[in-house]
Amino acid sequence: MGAHRLGYPKAHLPSPLFGIGPVLDLYSRYPDIQELLHFLQRNAFDPQCVKDAGLLQGFSDAGTNAAAMSDIVGGVNQVSGRPPFFDTFAKEVSVLGVGRKLAGLLYISHRQTLPFEHGKEFAQRLRQDRVDDSLVFTEDMLSRSLIEQDVAPAWVPRLMAIRFNTINQRYLQRLSE
Repeated sequence: MGAHRLGYPKAHLPSPLFGIGPVLDLYSRYPDIQELLHFLQRNAFDPQCVKDAGLLQGFSDAGTNAAAMSDIVGGVNQVSGRPPFFDTFAKEVSVLGVGRKLAGLLYISHRQTLPFEHGKEFAQRLRQDRVDDSLVFTEDMLSRSLIEQDVAPAWVPRLMAIRFNTINQRYLQRLSE
């Protein structure tokens, strides 16, 4: 929580004894966990993606945009295009009073779940002995994805029962020719 949230305007902050950094840290607004996760979801840490898509266009002049991108990327441990969440935002997370365990749970639960329609398709097409073992998608995995979506327990077996797609009439006609 910054000093400004306690009602102190920037002009009335005590003069810094240890340089301007600690006072600015007191005054700064730290993003909440959802905002931090949103930064990570987007390609905000990939300078090439930001440049190619023009994501900083309209932010400021070219020099300020380059400096902002340098600030964003500076000190970030890049791992396959996306930095590790906790390592990148440890300071912000600790200021929010969120420990590693809760940050881990929030990070895990921010992921999108598998839509049922995709799960049905996966269960049909990615069966054992049809694809490489690393790609197999089981009925148990589909059932778990429904539970992750917080589907009422009474509906899970019913949705599992209707998961098979019928053969499209066009394909059926081709088979009979």
